[in-house]
Amino acid sequence: MRALLLAAGALVLESVRLAWLARFPGAPDLLLGLAVLLALRRRPASAAATGFLLGALRDVLAGDPLGVETAVFTVAAWGASSLGRTIYRESAITQALMILGAVLFRGWIRYVSLSGEGAGDMVLYLLRVSLPSALLTAILLPWAAHRLSRVNLRSRRKRRGRVPPHETAVFE
Repeated sequence: MRALLLAAGALVLESVRLAWLARFPGAPDLLLGLAVLLALRRRPASAAATGFLLGALRDVLAGDPLGVETAVFTVAAWGASSLGRTIYRESAITQALMILGAVLFRGWIRYVSLSGEGAGDMVLYLLRVSLPSALLTAILLPWAAHRLSRVNLRSRRKRRGRVPPHETAVFE
């Protein structure tokens, strides 16, 4: 059931990115950020499989040649999971830095694999497109994950009947 919910959430995130955010050069890469956040909570082999599936989803939906995003997502998820074993992975700063690195890595690999331009143009591409995208993704996704975990915690407390007084609504 969780896998189906994850797949549905990934489809929604990718649809939002393609429909509303793809026009902007620095659009957040929500699906790669989700892959990194999931990878931080999994073992490296499971994280690589998750990255592979989310990358294949991106390739199919975006119309890219199959394997371009799949390879990047797989390596980024495996790397995040491997590093997640030695660092404090629950911190939002750690999550933001891991997402920042993954999105910059994606921009670099995408530039190298899909264009034949020189290194001078690569720096401009990374500064104009990849860095704003990485910063937006690194800010949005850890914040959203934190907010969702607070909502989930509050709903669990409410079901058990243990809601602190400061969390109850005034007009219930």
